[in-house]
Order: sequence, then structure tokens, then C-alpha cells
Amino acid sequence: MLEFANVHDTNNGNSAWHMFHNASNRLMPVSSAGYHGVIFGAAIEDLCYMDQVAILWEPPTYHAYNESRWTCMETYQWLTNELLPAIGRWQAGQIGRYWRNWLRPLATRAKIARVTKFWSSSEPYSDVRRMPLVEADRFRELGVLETLEMLQYFYNSDRSNRARFTTNQRAGLYRALMLLLKGGKGFTGYMRSSLGISSAETHEDPCEAISDMLKQAHFVPLSDNTDYVMRAMLEATGRNGDWISPKDREQIFQALLPYMQVYDRQLLIERHSRYL
Repeated sequence: MLEFANVHDTNNGNSAWHMFHNASNRLMPVSSAGYHGVIFGAAIEDLCYMDQVAILWEPPTYHAYNESRWTCMETYQWLTNELLPAIGRWQAGQIGRYWRNWLRPLATRAKIARVTKFWSSSEPYSDVRRMPLVEADRFRELGVLETLEMLQYFYNSDRSNRARFTTNQRAGLYRALMLLLKGGKGFTGYMRSSLGISSAETHEDPCEAISDMLKQAHFVPLSDNTDYVMRAMLEATGRNGDWISPKDREQIFQALLPYMQVYDRQLLIERHSRYL
């Protein structure tokens, strides 16, 4: 990518792709409207393999050049839809420039086709973005099941150590579980062990235990571990959220909202600490 950018530095020509300024170690696309962003690569522990780099986007407030900045999403779409295919076409052209390659024309044409296809596909990159759940109501697009899976994975990790919830928020999670239990789905034995209930032969049994708990003057959750409550919720979906009514789905999302906000906050912390 940097080789392509250096060849297409703004000082080297005036084609549409001669849009990179000072591209020795990062991409700085620029136009008459100003700099669109600063994009650079870094090897990040626990994220990159030995032959990979993470492509990082600097937020608009981080760099002195802030005219006409692309958003992170616009930059990602430009990279994958425009820049990478253009690099493939350029590399294919480089192969065709050397007359020695045409001593074996069939092999050369095949190599050019492979290079072009590679850079135009999703092969060169892995999408490791972690998107916020609350922004633009993304959780609605994902649905109850996928949102729960993401949250349960998060609350099962050390990344959730900053999470603190009020009594009402914790009670709301159990009310959401009761809504899911009405569907009669999932293995009650697994839910019993997740919630720490002594007996649960039917789906009504955990409902009664939760109802009794919520009626107590001093709320004491069946499980202090958010992860395990969400495991019970996932089991109660039957691993399929299509059956949940719109009304119940909305109530479940409202109960999950504070848990999604903590998840999104942690993503923000990580973006501005781990990756910069």
C-alpha cells in the first residue's frame, strides 16, 4: 500500500490517484478540499499475526490537518472498495511491464489475473472492527440473540471489570429473562445452574424464583455474575430470536441498554489507549 502511495505522491503526477502526500510511512490522501485523513499501520499484540498489520485511522481531533476529514467508516469503505482494488490493478500493470514475464505468456496472464482478483476480494484483510451497539441503534439491526451473544462474551472477560450497575438495572435484566422464559425454550437444567436455583423442572420454576426475588424488600440477585444471567437468557432464546414479539423485544432491549452502554464505553477506552 505504501509503495503504491509513494508512486502516486501528489508531487509525482496529476492523475486521480496522485492523491497521497508525504506517504513515506502512512497514507495521507488529500484533495482540493483538504486532507481526508491519516491512516497508518501497526503490529498490535493479540490482534495481528506475524504477517499482518492493523490499519489505524486517526480521529479528526487527533491531527493538525482536519479539513474535510473522512469518518472511520468512510475510510474503511474507501480502503476496501477503491484503494485495494486499485493497488491490484497497479501491481498487475507492473508485472506486465517486464518483458521477461512474457517469455511465458500463459503463466504471466494467470499471475496478473491472480493478483487482480486477490486485491479486489476480501482476502488481503480481516475485518477486526468492534462496532458500538447503541450508536445508530445497531443493536436493533443485530437483534436480541446476536446482541446478547456479544454482551455475554464481553461480561465473561476481564474487559468488563469497570462495569457497575444499579439495583434497578440488575433487576431489569431478570425481568428480561422472565420475558424470554415465557417462550418455553432452552434446557432448564442449564438455566438452573447458571442462576443458582436449587430446582427447575419446568420453565415456570425459574420464573417463580425470579418473581420471588424481585418481591423482596432488599433485592438480592440470584447470581452476582452478569455473565451467568446472560447465559441463562441466551439459553432461554433457544438460540433463535425470531419468535420474540416486538413488544417483548423492545422491553428486552431497554433492559440491556445500560449493559450495552458499558460495552460501548469500553470500546471507546480501548480505541484511545490500545491503538494510539
